[in-house]
Amino acid sequence: MQDAQDSLQPIASPYPPFRYAVLVIAILMVVTMLGQLDRNLPSLLVAPMREAFDITDTQFSLFGGASFSLFYALLGPVFGGLVDRKHRPMLLIGGVLGWSLMTGLTAFTTSYWQILICRAGVGIGEAVLAPACYSLIADYVEPRRRGRALAIYVIAIMAGGGASLILGGALIEALSGASALFGGMEPWRIVFLTVALPGPIAALLLLFVREVPRQEQGHSAAVADPEEFRRYLSANRATFGFLIAGQVALGLINNSIFPWMPSFFERSHGVEPHSAGLVLGSLMIGAGTVGLLIGGWLSDHWANTGAKGARLRPMFVAAAIQIPALIVFPLIPSLTLSYAAIGLLFLGTSVTLAATPSMYQAVTPNRMRGRVVTLSLLASGLIGWTLGPSATAFITDYVFRDDAALRYAILCVSMPSGLLFLFCSWRAFAPFVATNESLFGASQADEAILDSDPAGTSPLVEAAAPAR
Repeated sequence: MQDAQDSLQPIASPYPPFRYAVLVIAILMVVTMLGQLDRNLPSLLVAPMREAFDITDTQFSLFGGASFSLFYALLGPVFGGLVDRKHRPMLLIGGVLGWSLMTGLTAFTTSYWQILICRAGVGIGEAVLAPACYSLIADYVEPRRRGRALAIYVIAIMAGGGASLILGGALIEALSGASALFGGMEPWRIVFLTVALPGPIAALLLLFVREVPRQEQGHSAAVADPEEFRRYLSANRATFGFLIAGQVALGLINNSIFPWMPSFFERSHGVEPHSAGLVLGSLMIGAGTVGLLIGGWLSDHWANTGAKGARLRPMFVAAAIQIPALIVFPLIPSLTLSYAAIGLLFLGTSVTLAATPSMYQAVTPNRMRGRVVTLSLLASGLIGWTLGPSATAFITDYVFRDDAALRYAILCVSMPSGLLFLFCSWRAFAPFVATNESLFGASQADEAILDSDPAGTSPLVEAAAPAR
């Protein structure tokens, strides 16, 4: 346990040994995947939890989405500030233990309000995850390797979402007949309890992650004052207004669909949630990883060829993939083609996730990037993450008044959101180019790269990741 004791002492050298950095990133990936599992689990348990508490889709959406997302979004900036000043591994340990405790307590809830409180607690615990992980990676890996390290971690977010569906589905199947072993506890409660158990183990792993000196302080020494930040946003209000509105629309697309995917396949195609979780998780990992690679390559390719608005262009590719899929997957009667369309949605979403960090960096001075990220996270969290699941549920319950009409409710929310995303990307293009050229000069436009502020916009990837 010497390493665990040393974790409280900063490392004196500028960067830790590369092999140790790889170990740390692996631990952070494991913790992130565990967080994704705790976060996404309710989407696989809609039917038994609705039956247990006699609630509607709309009521379910409030603890499946809103209660988690509100606290996650509002406390993200708070924890981001703590991450900048406090011992990051200890903050992560507190977050892991906190969200695992609340996940475990969900198994013992006896009322709807208790579940709301537990899910809010999970959101509070997980709010520290992205800021701390990105900050640690930036200080563990030297700049020449940092881009690849962050890319691997971003892939872990997508893989974690997919693995959470696969593992969650497998647990539901494996524990479906285990009630007698747990004193007659309902299977869905056993699943929550089981998922919470690895939390303390993950916390022990984090004891081997040492706090390290914060690198490259010079890049952030000149911090823009609030008035300068306000003036910059006002002068470029068309650019940031449409970019952030596009991110909100993207959040509405993702969160009007992904939390309801297992229920959609159960109600429209008769597929059990655990079986749907296996297929959906595999699609998320496969198509999501390909989309991340495509999005990053397109962004760099257009920037290297000098194309105007290079860092924004991948958003049009994503929209071209997503919009047809938004129409096909809920309406087509073929199960296979519906799964294929969902795969395209994962692909398109991942293209945007890969391109978003460099998109914001291309129009934001280094000293303002943190606050732009915070603004975008708040807008996406408070609108996209919170309203997306509830809007779908509300239309199912109070417009169609039929659980089987979930497919049409999904279409009613996701399709307008997809068109809004395309419109915002199109309207942002001209002001985006103007802001980029004003900031970096026409000869260097769209060449803003991640090594100047490698972790500054990466949490946006976590914010927009699907399957919440």
